[in-house]
Amino acid sequence: MRAPQGGFYSAEDADSLQEGHLKEGAFYVFSKAEIEAILGEESAKIFSYCYGILPQGNASFDPHGEFTGKNILYLAQGAEEAATEFKKQTDQIQGILKEARIKLLAKRSQRLRPHKDDKVLCDWNGLMMASFAFGGRVLGQEKYTQAAAQAADFILQDMMENGRLLHRWRNGKSGIAATLEDYAFLIYGLLDVYEATFQEKYLQSALSLADTMVELFADEAGGFYMTASDAQQLIMRPKEIYDGALPSGNSVAALSLLKLYALTHKQEYLTRLEALLDCFAETVARTPYAYSFLLSALDWQIQGTLEITFEGKADEGTVAKMLKVLYKHFMPSKAVKWMPSLKSTQAQFCYRGVCRAPIDDVGVFEQELMKGA
Repeated sequence: MRAPQGGFYSAEDADSLQEGHLKEGAFYVFSKAEIEAILGEESAKIFSYCYGILPQGNASFDPHGEFTGKNILYLAQGAEEAATEFKKQTDQIQGILKEARIKLLAKRSQRLRPHKDDKVLCDWNGLMMASFAFGGRVLGQEKYTQAAAQAADFILQDMMENGRLLHRWRNGKSGIAATLEDYAFLIYGLLDVYEATFQEKYLQSALSLADTMVELFADEAGGFYMTASDAQQLIMRPKEIYDGALPSGNSVAALSLLKLYALTHKQEYLTRLEALLDCFAETVARTPYAYSFLLSALDWQIQGTLEITFEGKADEGTVAKMLKVLYKHFMPSKAVKWMPSLKSTQAQFCYRGVCRAPIDDVGVFEQELMKGA
């Protein structure tokens, strides 16, 4: 789903051709007979055990009969369980599964792929960047961090014009004036990329875009309009807060403003955040379950942000070990920043304006981390 330039495409159809007819999931599913024919009897037994393959198909709910006799591959059992079941070593099972996946992928590649919607959307890419950056730092997978950074670089280079974001890119052409969601989601993604890479350019881009977002979309009564102040005039300028399959621009803006304030202590970000929460408080109180992302921001603001500053070389051993310790724990209400230094290697915790003594030992760092705020 990635463009060669680094951005992420929008979607791929669920349906693809099978025996002259469009069928949902046809490109991805296999019958048990197909798997046995491709892998052979013994490998097919092990693969079927691990990936939940059944003779009748494994779709537990199929009202339209799309998956009759077909199997959707999922990890039903691990290699360790399979080793016990088939009385083999775990590494033998892993080797069999790896070879099986290669063979099935080769067979699948002969099928007609579903149609791909190959436009790149700024707002959706902001969310993808955040997810990949988060996954990269928590799982220690550099490839995920690189994917997030490349998407950020692409958007900042190819989807901006005269300092303004554009919503859509396709086949080398960008267009359509960005909405609040584009700005809020991209800022959100850039802050995660900054935290995963400690490259100052991503933080500075987030700050610049946040100032533009305030200039173009802010309502002085609180919150943000969906369209820019110089966009085509509508009968009513909408201001959305509902968090559905995607969070609203206002909800993501709230969390981003909170994080930006923690990283910079710029008072305007906190003022805008508080005005946003006040603006929507009555609406959210009536049906709180409809505003889950906004409530995450509210919870964070009530708890207060644990600010963690690392000083030293980003790739230095002690800092790297501290970061590994940090991301072992689920601590959403935190802001992480890095200050380059050739003289010292340390970390410092601050909470509501009170800072603890700097730490240069990994063990002590984890002890202080567990104290939280």
